[in-house]
Amino acid sequence: MWARDNPRGVLTVTERKGERFTATFEVGNDIERVVTGTIKDGKLSWLARDVRVVRGGGPGGDNHGTLGSDESGEKIDFVWRGDNGSTGTFTLRLRKGK
Repeated sequence: MWARDNPRGVLTVTERKGERFTATFEVGNDIERVVTGTIKDGKLSWLARDVRVVRGGGPGGDNHGTLGSDESGEKIDFVWRGDNGSTGTFTLRLRKGK
């Protein structure tokens, strides 16, 4: 599980086959999405068109992450881009358990 606390975000990989993965991505308490993406060479990504909305909001934007680590442990630094041109960044950190 990869997570952040404020605002709350949790990415839980539920299946991985080679370079393809499926995960649930929860944002806050009201948004849940199932994302399908790729991971290769320390990079992972999923596109808005490959998102299934479970509850709240829409599919979000395209997300591109880079795996890394620092003094606090393993992390993924993401950059996202919405179809309206909006952009942003966020970081998720590896957490054991649920």
